[in-house]
Amino acid sequence: MADPVFGTAGPGDAGELADLCARCLGIGSDHFAARFRDDPVFLPGGWLTARAGGRIVATVHACGFDLVFGSARVPCGGIGNVSTDPGWRKRGLAHRLMDDAHALMLARGMPVSILTTEIQGFYRPLGYAVWPHVDCHLLKLRPPAGAGPGPRVRRIDFGRDRTALLAIRDRYASGFVGTIAATGDRWSRQPAWTALYPKEEPACALLVEDARGRPAAYLRATADPGHAWSKVLEFGAVPGAEEETKALARSYLREAFLRGVRGLQYPAPCRELGEGLAPFAEAQVDVVADYLMLRIADLSGFLRALEPELTARAGTVRGAVAIAYGEQAAALRLTHGRVEVTDQPPDAALPRAELEPARWVEVFGGAKPFSAQPFARASTVGDREIVLLDALFPRRSPVFWEIDAF
Repeated sequence: MADPVFGTAGPGDAGELADLCARCLGIGSDHFAARFRDDPVFLPGGWLTARAGGRIVATVHACGFDLVFGSARVPCGGIGNVSTDPGWRKRGLAHRLMDDAHALMLARGMPVSILTTEIQGFYRPLGYAVWPHVDCHLLKLRPPAGAGPGPRVRRIDFGRDRTALLAIRDRYASGFVGTIAATGDRWSRQPAWTALYPKEEPACALLVEDARGRPAAYLRATADPGHAWSKVLEFGAVPGAEEETKALARSYLREAFLRGVRGLQYPAPCRELGEGLAPFAEAQVDVVADYLMLRIADLSGFLRALEPELTARAGTVRGAVAIAYGEQAAALRLTHGRVEVTDQPPDAALPRAELEPARWVEVFGGAKPFSAQPFARASTVGDREIVLLDALFPRRSPVFWEIDAF
């Protein structure tokens, strides 16, 4: 059996790639064909492949987008569609292609990468750590009564409503960490593949208008009658739209219930939406999801991208600390009312905060503050530095929009 040849695929290979991904990932090839045709997040040269005997036997797809961290936007790579033909597995092909994807992302100025997976153990040796977030499950739903008077709810018109809804999403997402920033191009083209997977339901793509007829909140969701289940894929609302959001939630539940849905899930930090949905469920369960993983390849670059948000968080706190992440280290200095990030020489005398990568992901991602972590023996920080780190990386509500899965 000849050694595989590593390289990149082009548009002419899209059909073969779709077939390989469908066979390996259990999703219809029509979904991948639509993604390859319509999704602009794939990096140029990012369809990485291993070929043998003239055919593609393994592939990894590198994507690029921005992650929202409050007021900051962090260039981020995404790993998608990791697929190896069964006859070529356990030969290290996926690991080699992952290395190539990481090199491409760094070359494009992306200090971090994320992926979604159910086999976390495969990715931990490659530097990934789970970034936990919480989904709320509502069970034993009952349908709301008729619509009656109140705010007007209608289906989203992706052409007409795009600008207004993207503005709502951008403002709403800035209250969280980890949301993928939307772009008008991708947002309007998404239904071409989300209608195939994860089965976005057009009747559950709804917006509600305020008293002046302007969009005030919106929602997109799946409806899976086979499992009697729905998942909220995306939600956003303007400040003060509590009544509009409740009307939106009722309309969504009516549409979902008509399609056989009896339970649903939504991102738990979207509390306005939860308040509108919860009265129509007999049970509510918060579930910690572990399928999102983060890899920090360039710690200094990541923190430099966060400088605007870190400066906003710092307030009157002053000081300096080094952060160690695996073999990487960076210095954070709060001077003249702003945060400055520099590379940290290993022998520098700054107090040093050091945790294992999985713990640091919890801190950076807002899942758990530094003061709540088990301190590593190598750390040399004192109370002043702990206060500083808790101010810069407070507990925040991470939201990962499943509709942006890559």
